[in-house]
Amino acid sequence: MPFSRICLQTADSMVVGALYRRIWRRYASVRRYTCHSDVSPRGRCGSTVQLLAQAADSPTAPLLALVDHNAVEPSEAALQENVVAMIDHHDVLPEARRSTVSAFAVDIPGPAVGSCCTLVSQLWQELSRITANLVEPPVALSCLLLGAVAVDTTACDTALFGIRWSSPDKEMQAALWGRAETFLGRNFSSPEAIVRAFGRIKFDIPRQLSLGLPALMRADYKSFVYSDVCGEDLKVGFGALTVPLSVILHVPGCRLRQREEAAGSTNLRGAFASAAATLIEEQNLGVVVGLSTYPRPADDGGGDVLERQMALIGKKALQYLIEGAIAYVTREVPSGVMVLKTVQDQQPTGCASSVLETLTDVFFVSQIPVKYSRKVLEPRFRQYFASLSRTHAP
Repeated sequence: MPFSRICLQTADSMVVGALYRRIWRRYASVRRYTCHSDVSPRGRCGSTVQLLAQAADSPTAPLLALVDHNAVEPSEAALQENVVAMIDHHDVLPEARRSTVSAFAVDIPGPAVGSCCTLVSQLWQELSRITANLVEPPVALSCLLLGAVAVDTTACDTALFGIRWSSPDKEMQAALWGRAETFLGRNFSSPEAIVRAFGRIKFDIPRQLSLGLPALMRADYKSFVYSDVCGEDLKVGFGALTVPLSVILHVPGCRLRQREEAAGSTNLRGAFASAAATLIEEQNLGVVVGLSTYPRPADDGGGDVLERQMALIGKKALQYLIEGAIAYVTREVPSGVMVLKTVQDQQPTGCASSVLETLTDVFFVSQIPVKYSRKVLEPRFRQYFASLSRTHAP
């Protein structure tokens, strides 16, 4: 699975620090470097905050920390203070990052690759080269990076070249497989086999639901800031799930296999709203967008086809924005929008409960085009919000 974060520590800090300075001299001549990866799940960042908050001469202070970009929130001052650069694996820095760039000494978008772990692997390769292979990544780390690159790029599927991966991805996948094959070969015959095994876990609904809705909502999550939306900045969180939203929201009439129907017998609509409420409160979001991808039986019975679904929930004051955004981004969608009320007896008590009282019902779209991944869909939201900015311009 994609790595969460890696902190490299060494007692010989002066030597290794010098090596890292050689690698990063064109970026920043500092001892500590933080790289942001957008393939990693958010959560459990407390230990990372504590590590980065240590004095620079502490024997346990990390030389290199790879931090989930979603963990760098305004409240995480210790992380903000120690980040010296941001690496993004898109050739053009996403609009949402630009508002935070001023917090970093150096901003390095690109090169355009399918997986940020490709860039991490290139850094390890360079470190090995300048140390004459004295410093090499542990086999376990190579396996971890290989899994991320293979899954992110669908094992560099030829049909997806230029869409999901580029040449550096394939080069690093081959290099990582060369280091990890001896260890993984007993269970996996190729990177493609890793992708197939990951898919079995990824789409195992009971197994995924056992993690809980809060974890699922954060497992593949990104937030974006839209400026001057009707005179205000709007922050929207996008969570990608591999459990059909129709199962989570207990939507009647959606066709599923018997196993999925059994998994969906429990109405998790209240849990979904609660998880969204927690995100909204923690990250000062206005809206949460849930996107699910899942293989369903094809109409002609000839195997499975991917099905995408979407659900939105947000602050009641922004309901008009939610309704407008859905109408804008689903103009090509034949199926209508369902408004689903949350289940009252499943709503939590305490702080999250008070936030829930300020939220809308759940707006659910049972089918959106397969091409509407988050990468494709988010710019459509951006276009809609930008049109509102122009409409309200003086």
